[in-house]
Amino acid sequence: MARLQNIFLPIISAGTLLCVFSCEVFTTPLITRVRDESGYVQSASTKELVESLDSFTGDSDRTAAVLTELSKRNQSEIEKLSVAAKESVLAAAADTLLPVNVLTTTVNEALAAGSNIDFTSLSDGLLGSTIQVPTGAVETILNDTQVLESADAYILSLSAAAVVVSVLQQETTGGKNVADTLQQIQTAVKSGSVDSLTQEGFAPESITSLKTAVHTGSVLLGIAGDGEPNRRADTDKLSFGDFKFGTFLNDFLGQDDVSGNSATGAGTDADGNNASTIGQWAETREAGI
Repeated sequence: MARLQNIFLPIISAGTLLCVFSCEVFTTPLITRVRDESGYVQSASTKELVESLDSFTGDSDRTAAVLTELSKRNQSEIEKLSVAAKESVLAAAADTLLPVNVLTTTVNEALAAGSNIDFTSLSDGLLGSTIQVPTGAVETILNDTQVLESADAYILSLSAAAVVVSVLQQETTGGKNVADTLQQIQTAVKSGSVDSLTQEGFAPESITSLKTAVHTGSVLLGIAGDGEPNRRADTDKLSFGDFKFGTFLNDFLGQDDVSGNSATGAGTDADGNNASTIGQWAETREAGI
């Protein structure tokens, strides 16, 4: 097994950003050996597709093709994958739907203005820079209790945020305003009734996707209840100065029990070290380190 070091952790505090990459994946032959990649994606087994994701690092089109195919597969095949393999799928979705250049721009703007992250601006940037990717397989994995209990908290947060991005893509097709759509989502989440979005014209599939993202956020905040995993202790560790990365997903959703994140102030990481600057983070992310 090799270490996938492509998971990014935007952690802002005092004008700083730290990225942590960590996810178990498999070392696999490159799919570029296959002449007809489209044919390969359709004919390869589910396990082979997942094992191939690492060879597509940095290639959003190829990664999207695999994620699209995985969403078409019998989801029982996805459920049988190991937690490490499932993390690879979550990581690929986050990598594809949350491109580093857009995050960097949004964060820099927040730092310059001394304000919180503008999630409307972030959403505009993401929707203008990414291709549409079905997240059916991602949602299957995020609904796996074992994954919620043991998968990396960074990956859970970012991949669930990717699901929200996918919903925004779907619901703004045809010119619907992104800011209004995000506001509708946040209002519904705060009221505890995502189903109310039906009255706003949201597709049933979008509502189901949002419920998965909200549930993941609840697990990360430790408020899911009913015997569900409580990852609050993990997310609380993802804090750098005034910025709590553990609430990134919940800030995006407008979920309750979220205090908001400031992009200003001085900050160190959990070990007391100076956090990397956003420029260093972006360079590291783009280099695939």
